[in-house]
Amino acid sequence: MIDLEKLRTELDLRKVAVFHAAESSWLPIPVALTPTTIDAHEWEALEHDARLVMGVFKKLLRWLQRPVQHRLAKKLFAGLTDFEGDFVNDHVHEHWGHVTVRMDLFWHHGEIKIIEVNCTIPAMQAYSDNVFYAWAKAGGLIQGESKNSKKLLDSLVAMYRLDGGLLARPRIIILHREGDSQLGELLWFQQEWNAHGFETYLADPLMLSRMGDVWVVNEIPCDLIYRHIFAFRLSDHVAGEELRRNQKSHIYNPVSAHFEAKAFLALVSQVADDQKLAEEVDMTEEEITSIKKRVPHSRILGGDEAFRSLGANQGSLRDRIESKLEHTVLKRSIGYGGHQVIMGNSWFTEETQEKLRNLTNLAGMISFEDFFKWVSDHDDSLWITQERMSGAQRKTQVLTSQGLDNWDAWFDASIYINTRTAPICRGGVSRISKSPVVNIGTGGGLAPFMIVSNGL
Repeated sequence: MIDLEKLRTELDLRKVAVFHAAESSWLPIPVALTPTTIDAHEWEALEHDARLVMGVFKKLLRWLQRPVQHRLAKKLFAGLTDFEGDFVNDHVHEHWGHVTVRMDLFWHHGEIKIIEVNCTIPAMQAYSDNVFYAWAKAGGLIQGESKNSKKLLDSLVAMYRLDGGLLARPRIIILHREGDSQLGELLWFQQEWNAHGFETYLADPLMLSRMGDVWVVNEIPCDLIYRHIFAFRLSDHVAGEELRRNQKSHIYNPVSAHFEAKAFLALVSQVADDQKLAEEVDMTEEEITSIKKRVPHSRILGGDEAFRSLGANQGSLRDRIESKLEHTVLKRSIGYGGHQVIMGNSWFTEETQEKLRNLTNLAGMISFEDFFKWVSDHDDSLWITQERMSGAQRKTQVLTSQGLDNWDAWFDASIYINTRTAPICRGGVSRISKSPVVNIGTGGGLAPFMIVSNGL
């Protein structure tokens, strides 16, 4: 039995909550009493495939930098800010080397699929640890561990070493925006990393300066930065200038919004299905196999002639999507928090129609053809269509700020990896929601996450 008071006390102590700066208040994140478990062999196979998929990102960006693909690349990254877009044409090696990449996972008829990639400020390592340990201490488990926070530290230090850093205990800055909603997680990183002998400081850009080759916070010299802030917020700051030399300046992660644009992952799927394009990108057979196994069938929506290089007939694509709309998910390429995700099977509900009207400024009942035309002619970001995953749904009790509740919840998972060293960040996290669009920012929560061997 779970001791609910002990669970709540542990969650409060560990700041498993969203911070609201305007009110200086904390809203507890709902936590499921039922854990998400994945077999260790299955997780190892997923990690193998995930690293292959991520490796293709680098090849695909190099392919997009060819002059013949200029129009496609321009359209693909049109939703980025000017500052982020400036990095797209730099040499791909200059901005490769992420201490952590989070791949979001969904189940489809028992298979684990990669539905999105987050490599700008991937979050929830500390939340995952703290939910697990709070649940375990409250009676959920006698043995077990979750070490995502420590693995993130290991990955930071390993990347620092690869980039020539020599100090045994480099001082770390966690760079974040003022009033960061994930402040509880960042405070836990600071506490944990300090405990491991690495002085760690939290700073927003106004607190940060550069003296020669040294970062300075409150007159304290520091050695490396974990960037937990969108790059565009640094465009007029010394940290933004140093992002162009991220390996020399030891800023992790580099600018990477172009890698996590949803159209980029859709392009991975689209190219892997075309032998000629796959050869141009230099995909190996092993990479193609992993992509087809792990990435749901996805396509880019848009009417620009740039897509001729993909051999895509947008009219035929529109008709195919419309005929399978209830088995389709539509996502805006540049967008966060699940706010611009549309489930095809709910297209004609009033809730979705209102969402479409707000997006498009169109009136009345909006058909898929109306939406498709708006995407092609007016939106500044591409959209993608993705095969809808069957998902994992089960009943669970959930501890919320109002008390214990019963949810018929959707569960997802995420895997953490890095891109230039041995796979250090190998742990994961699981979220829950009453909606198949699983996101904490839209009312979702977290579940204890375990990788198990032989069911233990």
